Amino acid sequence: MAVIGIDVSKQKLDCAWLRDEATGKVKTRVFGNRRQDFPRLLEWLEHQTGEPLDQLHVVMEATGIYHETLAYWLHAAGIQVYVLNPAQVRDFSRSLGVRGKTDKKDSVVLARYGATQRPDAWQPEPE
Repeated sequence: MAVIGIDVSKQKLDCAWLRDEATGKVKTRVFGNRRQDFPRLLEWLEHQTGEPLDQLHVVMEATGIYHETLAYWLHAAGIQVYVLNPAQVRDFSRSLGVRGKTDKKDSVVLARYGATQRPDAWQPEPE
């Protein structure tokens, strides 16, 4: 199982793969937040983690509408998606003593949250 945190904004996706939970080692990358960029993100995840799609766990915050397209796309690709309440993630970040706030740090916090807190998986709304 590979846990990836994605900090979603209007223009970009800051991604952090938690390579080793014990040591906190991560691998990061930034992609555009456009549908045409999603296949490159998926290729990067598969290449870096070496895991099949059903073993990838992507954690993101609910960010208005900016996370929705990615969440639906990843879910359709067979990836387990977790969409979290930003307040929960903020409190978790404080509990870790994380100082400062950058998109990269936020993606790492999301990955750590997914690895340690085991949130409920997100499911798309029924049509």
